[in-house]
Amino acid sequence: MSAYYRSGERARSNSWKETKDYLLSLSVEDRRQFYRTGHISLKDIPIFTPTSNGNDKPRYPRNEKLDQKISLIRGDITKLEIDAIVNAANRALLGGSGVDGAIHDAAGNKLVKECASLNGCHTGQSKITGGYYLPAKFVIHTVGPIVFGCVGAEDRASLRACYKSALELAVQNNIRSLAVPCISTGIYSYPREKAACEALATVREYLDEHHDKFDRFIFCVFELKDNEIYLRNLPLYFPGASTGSMDKKQTSADKEKKEECASTDKEEKREECASADKEEKREECASADKEKMEERSSKGPIDEEQTEAQTSSDDKEQTKHEGIGTIESVLTYCITVWYGNCTDADRKSLQRIVRAAEKITSVPLPP
Repeated sequence: MSAYYRSGERARSNSWKETKDYLLSLSVEDRRQFYRTGHISLKDIPIFTPTSNGNDKPRYPRNEKLDQKISLIRGDITKLEIDAIVNAANRALLGGSGVDGAIHDAAGNKLVKECASLNGCHTGQSKITGGYYLPAKFVIHTVGPIVFGCVGAEDRASLRACYKSALELAVQNNIRSLAVPCISTGIYSYPREKAACEALATVREYLDEHHDKFDRFIFCVFELKDNEIYLRNLPLYFPGASTGSMDKKQTSADKEKKEECASTDKEEKREECASADKEEKREECASADKEKMEERSSKGPIDEEQTEAQTSSDDKEQTKHEGIGTIESVLTYCITVWYGNCTDADRKSLQRIVRAAEKITSVPLPP
């Protein structure tokens, strides 16, 4: 008989004790041949990274020792290949509906046989069995409270006791990775939001004192609404750097970015204005040049000749007046000097000259 066949016989023995001991003795790789479902390794389960939860203030301070120990996953808890999963069981521990039925189906009939040997379980308490053909090595069964109407103090205490007793059993059995589903939120009618807050508070307080006993704690939910509830509340119970100093750094970075953008906008506007002014001046000059060219084109060659003639006549007239002004100055000087020093005969001759010059000058005759 081959070793593989003998190992299969031992794994499928009628004795739940023999099967349990044998499966727990195998390595993870060797146990996989007996899984009745797919599996998700611990390394493939992402670590929860807390982010700022709006204006809500965290209910617990940050514990850096827990930053890498908390996970939230939405999916089938029976596929988690970890040390143990928690089962939301009934008081008989003989299987039922929901997650309880799914765990029993995947684990096989050896699980219900071991559970039958435990003589049931009271509300708020937990008991441990083997995982059998599950990827998880162990199953911790806990019984949650049944809520009739409003949630009372006893209901809250019982639900907290479920999580705490499961954590205590895990520590006692050296379980380093543990996953819990939503307890009592199905047919037991515990309000989902309130149940999540009780679970988060209990786990947070226990891990604060026993953080060295666990490598990973996983909140495993199945329904979308439960996933949304945990996403909203996890940062309040397990806050990280992003809910404190990281928010301030982000705010500072956003402020610097806004100032940089504003400065850039001002510079761009200044450059746009300068460019617009240059463009306007260029257009004005071009328009003026165009008007001059059009004006010259509209006059024609005859107008240009008249313009040149007029310009020449004006220049001559100006030269004439300038000449007359020079003659007036000279004659005024001559009359003043000669008239006072010459003889009577000379004065008569000078008068005739002056009268002749008077026609083209404005020099007054001496008395």
